[in-house]
Amino acid sequence: MSIFFPYSYRTGAYKSQLHASVILSQDVKSFSVLFAEIADAYYEKQLWADAKPIYELLGMDSEVSICIALQFNVLKLTIQTSSLYILLQTAACRQMVEELQEAAEVYEHSKSVRFIYEYIPIVLLSQEN
Repeated sequence: MSIFFPYSYRTGAYKSQLHASVILSQDVKSFSVLFAEIADAYYEKQLWADAKPIYELLGMDSEVSICIALQFNVLKLTIQTSSLYILLQTAACRQMVEELQEAAEVYEHSKSVRFIYEYIPIVLLSQEN
């Protein structure tokens, strides 16, 4: 990922962005915490166009496998998902850069992720009783 940062930022910010670009050139899986910190910093500074691709990288390739035992049958679901926080931040960035259809799609996907995190544990606990 190549990022251009103009010199118009206040003193020290240019160096910070150079450091960020070094981190962002690394593997997202190895440095996901730092990627999230950088994306959050951009988001807080209202640099949504800069934060959006980082949140999108963080949201890629996340999946969860859920096995639900229903008496003698096992239902295995593999669902493409991500952290609910990352999804909501991605949607907000897309909304702020006026990618409204894409933002709506991410918000819809976040509903299913919320369902998974809230409902599936209840189903599993009810099956144990």
